[in-house]
Amino acid sequence: MSIVEGFIDGLLGKRGNSVKIERDTPEEIIQREEERIFKKKIRNEFTEQQEIKELEEFLHRPACYQVTVARPDTFDDYIGQESTKEILKSSIKACKIKNTFFPHTIFWGSAGLGKTTLSYLIAKELDANLILTAGGQLENKEELMNIFKQFKPDKQNILFIDEVHAVKRKISEMLYSAMEDFRFDYTTKTDRVLSLNLPPFTLIGATTDMAKILTPIRQRFQHSFQLVPYTVDESCEIINHYLGRLGYKNIKHEIILAIAKRSRDVARHAINFTKNILNYRIAKEKIVTVELVDEFFNKKGIDKEGLSGYDKEYLHFLYESKKAGINTLTKALGIDKKTIEDEIESYLMRKRFIRIATGGRTLTQTGVKYVESNK
Repeated sequence: MSIVEGFIDGLLGKRGNSVKIERDTPEEIIQREEERIFKKKIRNEFTEQQEIKELEEFLHRPACYQVTVARPDTFDDYIGQESTKEILKSSIKACKIKNTFFPHTIFWGSAGLGKTTLSYLIAKELDANLILTAGGQLENKEELMNIFKQFKPDKQNILFIDEVHAVKRKISEMLYSAMEDFRFDYTTKTDRVLSLNLPPFTLIGATTDMAKILTPIRQRFQHSFQLVPYTVDESCEIINHYLGRLGYKNIKHEIILAIAKRSRDVARHAINFTKNILNYRIAKEKIVTVELVDEFFNKKGIDKEGLSGYDKEYLHFLYESKKAGINTLTKALGIDKKTIEDEIESYLMRKRFIRIATGGRTLTQTGVKYVESNK
C-alpha cells in the first residue's frame, strides 16, 4: 500500500496494516506531571540554597544604624512649608477623629524640598504601613499587584510613589479604580479578569514635573501641594537644627549663613554641605570657621551666590550670544535639556539672573552685572 493510500484509509477509518498507537493512561499522565513538578521543586530549592550560600556573609552581619538621621521626626521639627504643614496636620487630625483613611495627596516642586520627608511624617503620625516605590519601577500589573500584596488589612496603608509622572499610562489607568473604589481588576495569563477588593489606602505622589501627569489621575488627588524653595533664614534653621542633633552647640551664625547662602534654597543641599564640611574639618584637623567654609566651597567651585561652574558657563554663554534657545544651550554646554531646565535655569530664574521667553533665554540686568563683575 502506498503512503497516499494509507493516509486516505486512515481518514476513512480503515485500519488496514496500520500500527496501533499506544496512548498514555490518565494515571501515567498524572505520574509524569507529578515527577516534572517534583524535579522543578528540587531544582528551585537547589538554586535557592546556592543563593543563600552566596548571601551567608550578609545574613549574619549585625544591623547597621545611622548615628544621626537627617530627617525630622515630627512636623514641629520640619522647617518650612508652613501652609502645607498646617493643612496636613488638620487633615491628619480629622482622619483620626473620623477613623478614616488619609486623602490621596500629591506634592510637587523641585527636587530636595522635602516631599519624601512629608510622606514619612504623615505615615508616622497615622501609624500607617508605608510602602515606597518609584514611578519608573512600576513596569507591569504584576509589579503593581506585588505592591498591593504588602497592604495590611488592620492598618492604614500609604503607598508613596516618587516621580509619579514616570508611571506608564497603562499602569496609571490601573490605578484609577484602585484609588477611587479600592478595587483592582487583575487579568490573568488566560485573560480571566479578577476583580480584587483592596484595603482602603492613601496614594501619595511626588513629582518634579506636574505637567507630565495624566489629567484623570491628577484629578483623583484630593490634596495638591506645591512645595516652595526655602528662604536663607529657613536654610539656616535647618542647618542649625541638624548641627544640634549632632551635638554641636553655639556654632557662629556667620558660619551657618555661609553654608545656607550656597544651598540653592534646597534643604537637602544644606544638610549635605554641612555633612561634607564637618568631614573636611576632620581631614584638615581644623575647627569650623567661615574661612574653612569658604575654602571648602572654593575647592568645590561654588561661589557665595551658590553658583557652580555650570551656572557660570551658562551665564557667560548668554552674555556673549545675547540670546539662545534651549537646544543651542544644550549643544554649547554639553548638558542635557532636563538638567539645564531643572537644575540650572530654575535657580538662575529665582536669582533674577535670566529671563525665559518664546524667542529664547536672555540675561537680566542683574545677570549682566554678575557676569561683568566675575570676568
